[in-house]
Amino acid sequence: MNTAFYTAVSGMRTFQSALDITANNMANVNTTAYKAERGAFQDLLYTQMDVKSGELLTGHGVKMSDVQPVFIQGAFEKSGQPLDFAITGDGFFAVEKGNGGTQPLYTRDGSFKISVSEEGDFLATRDGYFVLDGDGKRIQLTKKVVKDKDGKEQATNQLDLDGLNKKIGLFTCDNPEGLVHMGNNRYRSGEFSGQWTAVKEQTNSNRIVSGALELSGTELSSEMVNVIEAQRAFQLNGRIVTTADQIEEIINNLR
Repeated sequence: MNTAFYTAVSGMRTFQSALDITANNMANVNTTAYKAERGAFQDLLYTQMDVKSGELLTGHGVKMSDVQPVFIQGAFEKSGQPLDFAITGDGFFAVEKGNGGTQPLYTRDGSFKISVSEEGDFLATRDGYFVLDGDGKRIQLTKKVVKDKDGKEQATNQLDLDGLNKKIGLFTCDNPEGLVHMGNNRYRSGEFSGQWTAVKEQTNSNRIVSGALELSGTELSSEMVNVIEAQRAFQLNGRIVTTADQIEEIINNLR
């Protein structure tokens, strides 16, 4: 009965983790360019019940081996804001990693802002990470230049945001499913993510669109189905734990 007890407990822990993942997906239903996550399950060890034949095996439960993002492009919402960008295709924006890190982080959230400092005005994410160009450098914004009535060029107080989507770096990854989620809608390279490649020339199938944002990839209908499935599986394993405990109690009373 100990085998049944611990096997069911492993199932309860695993499906509790699945519920946590689903809850996180539902909490980010309005997060720009969020990618829903799915848990990958794996069997634990098997032991032989019949040593002679080696055919009868008993399992020892299940575990969650990995949590993987589902990189399916979400729908676009037109915002009309000059610092909002969306990506068609499987590309990513690169942002400078904080705390002195050298390797950039990657995101599909294109809701950017202007970071003002003594060094100049730079394009940055909402929480202050600098956005990088195709060469991995910060994008400094310059003042808009206009011509006066005499044809001389003069700088204005307005920033030049024209063609900014061409200056922002667009990067693709060999295996996006191998990326590691770092929180705040950002990812880093993982063991199986492969190499990053800068897109030198944007095409219709892989380009940056200005004045729009990508909506969250969470589908509430699918997440509700996942909640029901995980809850039923959790309850079933809970009943097994209760039954195994009751049988163990009966056996102890017979001694």
